[in-house]
Amino acid sequence: MTILLASLVALFASPYQLNQEGRNLLDQHQYAAAARVFRRAVDQAESDLGPRDPATAMMLRNLALAYVQTGNSDAAEQSAKLAYSIIESRFGPAEPGLTPILNVLAECYASTGRVAEAQSASEQAFAIGPLAGAHYGVTLHNLAALREFSGDPRGAAALYRRAIEVKIETLGAGHPNVAVSRAALRRVQRNEHLASIRLELAGERLGRL
Repeated sequence: MTILLASLVALFASPYQLNQEGRNLLDQHQYAAAARVFRRAVDQAESDLGPRDPATAMMLRNLALAYVQTGNSDAAEQSAKLAYSIIESRFGPAEPGLTPILNVLAECYASTGRVAEAQSASEQAFAIGPLAGAHYGVTLHNLAALREFSGDPRGAAALYRRAIEVKIETLGAGHPNVAVSRAALRRVQRNEHLASIRLELAGERLGRL
């Protein structure tokens, strides 16, 4: 394909093609480039499909995810909330399509230290349930991370294990997202073991007084 032809294809790409290009860039960790492409996908979707179309909403969610990765939490939150309003108004609050949006919102809140809001978004996604597939696994991982942050390693470990199970069922054992949850489980198990050793040592000292 010549440079001119490639430029013409990009110029007249459908929002779906642009969305796929953005996803590819996310997979390559090119987050700023992905955000630019998703922004074009959203603009094109709003023009071609309408600003309240569910497909437009999911492209807004992808844009929010890219913004989170670039550290632009304000823009991420704005895009995710707009996506949420579109899907919730069309399908209701129990729609599994809300789960990936809520997951991004939880990441937005966590990245800016708004732990209570991250917890609320994750619990709402959890309540929607496993029909969200792999996104439900992400919700479980997020809840585990929040448990870990709050100082509950055992609760975190249980949720990480369930997240791994769901991700293997939906994505396959070799998927990178499975590896992320496995690494988190190993970390929390190490921390839990160290905590138990510290408690035993503290009890021993107390017994000698």
